Amino acid sequence: MNVSEADTKYRKRRYLIPLAVIYLITAALMFRADFGWADADYEVDLSKMDVRVSAEDFREIRLGMTYREVCRILGGKGEVNRKSGSVSGGLTYYIWPGELNDEKVMTSYVTIAFDNESGRAESVREVNILDGQKVRDNLVSKKVSRIGKSESEIDLAVTEGMSYKDSAAALGAEGILTGSESIVDVYSGKSISRKYNWEGKFDNGVSGRIVTVHFTDDKADIIY
Repeated sequence: MNVSEADTKYRKRRYLIPLAVIYLITAALMFRADFGWADADYEVDLSKMDVRVSAEDFREIRLGMTYREVCRILGGKGEVNRKSGSVSGGLTYYIWPGELNDEKVMTSYVTIAFDNESGRAESVREVNILDGQKVRDNLVSKKVSRIGKSESEIDLAVTEGMSYKDSAAALGAEGILTGSESIVDVYSGKSISRKYNWEGKFDNGVSGRIVTVHFTDDKADIIY
């Protein structure tokens, strides 16, 4: 191979490398769009949004509605707080703040997932924020429902599948409701979940053992 042939091959390689890099980047972006790499969460400051969704407004929302129809009912646009799946076949989640209580603290928010392809609502979710714990200094954690049971007694008292009423009776006191959600989904239907706290004792007699029970449709499914 003479010098000029070697120089020609060198120049070809010099141009092919950037082209290969561009191709790989393009392929990666296409793969990301098509196969779910577009998942992302977004920070949204609900306190800066003007819309306030009432319980009555929330009950007007139906699965299959378009984003425009939802905005008309709720009185304004939502903010994107999550994107899940691919650009063409995934979901885009919008969030709206709920009403304020007498102390001007937000009490709930609404999230609705719209299918990116059809543009229609697939999941509607209302989250109640008790005492605004997600807005200011977790006020709920300062409230307790004290029971006289020890750690081992608590673990035996509540089991999966128990109703809230039976759980409260087994623990000897009403719990502190720390959160509730009303979820309507095209796949799972409607469900209501609630979370309650009780404070008992550790087996060594020291108070402060917090037990949290999560109920879905009034059946205990998570106990910790």
